[in-house]
Amino acid sequence: MQTEYKTERLILKILTPDKCNSVLRFYHENRSIFETLNPIIPENYYTTDYQRSSLKLEYQRFLKGESVRYFVFLDSCPDKIIGTISFSDIKRNFNQSAIVGYRFDSRFHHNGYASESLQKTIQIIFSEELIHRIEAYIQPCNTPSKNLVTRLGFQYEGICYAHTLVQNNWQDMERYSLISTDLHQ
Repeated sequence: MQTEYKTERLILKILTPDKCNSVLRFYHENRSIFETLNPIIPENYYTTDYQRSSLKLEYQRFLKGESVRYFVFLDSCPDKIIGTISFSDIKRNFNQSAIVGYRFDSRFHHNGYASESLQKTIQIIFSEELIHRIEAYIQPCNTPSKNLVTRLGFQYEGICYAHTLVQNNWQDMERYSLISTDLHQ
């Protein structure tokens, strides 16, 4: 797997710790949206030191084949992060599976960027990493995200009760999956 890919309109890059200020800016600018969808974050999350350490850890996990996060940039504006696509909990051997997650700056919603970047990264994870199954866990109220994954071929599998800790409360999640062979049918 490479550290950078291009699509028709986007650049997808794995970032190194020296890009911590750009990452911090992206998370800080979207704080009000992202925090409603995630566990309570540490006090020091919005610091360059935290983001530098996080990028270092993510890069080490990428090298070990455990996870990967691509930051998404417009081809026309290659210095501003507009989103992220990640594949975590990558399992090998009998499972060959991963969990997909994504976040996009609200100013760039409804332009097809999430769809375009997900299509590319899904193709990469299936063909280059030989992953067989991708799962997405989505809050039941997040209709845009559910619509996105179903447009990409994910199948609804059911409710995972009290699955994820969000803002200190256990939340149900809907599980969707995409199997590599589904793309060839």
